[in-house]
Amino acid sequence: MDNVSEIQVKPPSKSVDGWVRETWFGRQFLKSNVWFRYVLSVAVADFESALARASIDVPKNGVVLDAGCGHGLSIPLIERTFSPKSIIAMDLDEALVENAKQNSLLCKCDTMVLNGSVIESGLADNSIDIAFCHQLLHHTAKQEELLREMRRILKPGGLILVAESCREFIHSYLVRYLFAHPMHAQQTSESYLQMVRSAGFIIPEAAVQISTPWWSKPDLGLKEKWGFKPINISPTEVLFVGVNP
Repeated sequence: MDNVSEIQVKPPSKSVDGWVRETWFGRQFLKSNVWFRYVLSVAVADFESALARASIDVPKNGVVLDAGCGHGLSIPLIERTFSPKSIIAMDLDEALVENAKQNSLLCKCDTMVLNGSVIESGLADNSIDIAFCHQLLHHTAKQEELLREMRRILKPGGLILVAESCREFIHSYLVRYLFAHPMHAQQTSESYLQMVRSAGFIIPEAAVQISTPWWSKPDLGLKEKWGFKPINISPTEVLFVGVNP
């Protein structure tokens, strides 16, 4: 039962409680080539590396949930990388979902794009093989509820792929000015790891990547590029794979 048409899906909730709608600039940025090339594509490649380092088998011909898919630029990437039989993409922002539907047409596998909250996804228990959660948790204040939902819908042995911007970056002046987030809910790299482990997922150490990419630094990495001592800040990005036991 891996075809989209065969998966039990109730209409997802349209609740906005705990969710902060992105700014106009943020919504435009999330469909830009800069976002696709330097953030999204890099994250997918890093997930591949993390899976290989930790010797985690990727379910083939399964069902992938693109949770918080935005404009859907990730949907064709997911197909090329994980070879699923079906992709379900979901986002609460109705303004982005129409673009996601268009991007899903680039796929050969079955796809379904839904407008709704992944916290109340409407998906059946144990129906998903991989939950792709790229830059999702920091957009909601209901992070623990979201993780409980991912555990419910993932099959035993299913994977959650998490990549998050951390508190140091989200609280930076430029990000606060250009984007919108629930500021009180932001986490450090370690607290994101602890939260996901507390939700019941197993995260092998080899599947964890903590970093401070150039675009997340206050000077965009220019000091280091020009040979000066780099600015030392706390990690701004965390990426890891969790296994549903």
